[in-house]
Amino acid sequence: MGDVQRKPTPCVFFRKGSCRNGDACPFSHDLTLPDPVPARQQPAGKAAPPPIVVTLKPGTPYVSIDVECVATAIQHNARATAQIALVSQAEQPLLNLYVKPATEVVSYLHPLTSLSKELLDQYGMSFDEAMKMLRQQLPKNAILVGQNIGKDVEWLQLKEGEDFAEMIDLSALFRVWNAKYNSFTYFGLDHAAT
Repeated sequence: MGDVQRKPTPCVFFRKGSCRNGDACPFSHDLTLPDPVPARQQPAGKAAPPPIVVTLKPGTPYVSIDVECVATAIQHNARATAQIALVSQAEQPLLNLYVKPATEVVSYLHPLTSLSKELLDQYGMSFDEAMKMLRQQLPKNAILVGQNIGKDVEWLQLKEGEDFAEMIDLSALFRVWNAKYNSFTYFGLDHAAT
């Protein structure tokens, strides 16, 4: 046991085979001790809520908006809109706009966004210019479809019922009921497609 005086409390990491402290661990590595973290008691499993059913309305335009952002500071939520794409229900690009942020960019988040300083310097426009073009192309009766589409709408400061009719969030369609925790598990589109 070395020079370390171990507590009688079992090491939860040792039980999982992942204790990085080895002989220097202050917790017990005695597997005969009771588990320090008993299995979570779950209430009797709730039935899964009914699935979401989307009824498409003939003659209504369905479009998708995607927004890519750049980092303007080191904080996780310090972001500025840098690209706006609008795609028709026939999968045709209607707009692909680059926005030159008004604030300094600390990271273009290139592995996620494919954006670069050169791209925004060459093709970037002001946010106001981009929004004017987007509002000209976005039908007021359009239904926006996208993964976590509410976040894109928030970035663009669009208003439901004013700039577009309504939204369909795909994340609600690609979720699975987890009876163990009585809640949904959400998946990204890359997971749902494989």
